[in-house]
Amino acid sequence: MTRSTAFLKQIAGGWRSTLAALVLCVAGGMGVAARADEIIRTEISVEFPINEWHVKPDFSENSRNLKAITDLLEAVKADSMLVVDELSFYGAASPDGGNRINNPLSEKRMNSLRKWVMERSDLPDSIVTSRRSEVPWNTFRKMLSESDWEWAGRVLEVINEGDDNNSATVNRRLLNLRYMDAGRVWRKLCRDYFPRLRMAYVVFVSVRRVVPEPEPPVEELPAPEPEAVEEIVPPAEQEAAPAASDEPQEPEQPACGREWYLRTNIPAWGMAMGNLSGEYRFACRWSVGLSLYYSAWNYGKVTRKFRTFSFRPEARYYFRDGGNGLFLEGHLAMTAFNFAFTGGKYRYQDRGGKHPALGGGIGIGYRLPLSRDGRWRAEAAVGAGVYHLDYDKYLNRDNGPWAGREKRTYVGLDYASLSVVFTFNAGGGR
Repeated sequence: MTRSTAFLKQIAGGWRSTLAALVLCVAGGMGVAARADEIIRTEISVEFPINEWHVKPDFSENSRNLKAITDLLEAVKADSMLVVDELSFYGAASPDGGNRINNPLSEKRMNSLRKWVMERSDLPDSIVTSRRSEVPWNTFRKMLSESDWEWAGRVLEVINEGDDNNSATVNRRLLNLRYMDAGRVWRKLCRDYFPRLRMAYVVFVSVRRVVPEPEPPVEELPAPEPEAVEEIVPPAEQEAAPAASDEPQEPEQPACGREWYLRTNIPAWGMAMGNLSGEYRFACRWSVGLSLYYSAWNYGKVTRKFRTFSFRPEARYYFRDGGNGLFLEGHLAMTAFNFAFTGGKYRYQDRGGKHPALGGGIGIGYRLPLSRDGRWRAEAAVGAGVYHLDYDKYLNRDNGPWAGREKRTYVGLDYASLSVVFTFNAGGGR
């Protein structure tokens, strides 16, 4: 066995993939009178945390497995007899998010690994292909069939029902799994099975050839007119070129799904202000929303109140896909008000009760998931704005008389929130 082959076999023996992975086929190309030396296959997986698609070298066993990829690239670069003919990338996601979320997530993982590999190699783009990326249902079935878990058979029955590519069927499977054994089956799947399905892998197809020793020339007996003896070279053993895949390619999936959110500001409830906000995320990072606040009562006495009705539409931009993480927002607002505080000289009310504060501003906030299925989230935000105020002043006592009218422009903080968020169509979570 040659030095390069031994080196690659040493790499091949060092890693075990539980699902899908990197396959190195050593086969072909150095001239006409040549033959394939040997074929070697190895598997190496690259895994991802839940909901994420950026390659993380410090996650799971990725540091070791990514080094294996770079070692293989270096081996190909160092040995001129190794020629990479094709470089294919795949992606996968655990099924707990549903097809609507997971198919795009799988594709992102595939593209992330592709970028990572291509930045570390000098291979031409012409040999790179991207394969279909999706939830690896057959791998999930294989894991269950090889398991001695008492619920494995029942879970297999559920996931064998219907079409893997039908979103309604997949969502029905997930719903059935969530309620099996009072949720204990679902927690077992999330803990021990789903993490091993969140990955991407790359397939190297390369060719290794050696030139055989030529046969010695045939010697002829002396003759009156000697003829030139031609060197006989054995015909090359031709290897069949890899057949082009005729698998139909699915149309490209949207980058991310659309979601509806409902949230409420907890501190505002502490001030006896009922509030509710709706939000619709119509693109990966953009959403629109509407917030309503209402309070119509005193705080124990007539000289202490914070009565208000606020109507506030907004638009948001998230710095990450999926409606989580840091965001910026712009808003408009119309706020009717009637304020008074114990110890204060005046009560303030928008003029005649018919001239609410009008204005708008900008804000910043952060949203993070609270539950594994992506339905419950928490959010903190703060904003500032500019408002035109036209209000009456009354002496702050029971039926206090009118004390004047003022007009002015307010510039400063206009809201702060610490909210709980519910996602209506999380698709089973990410």
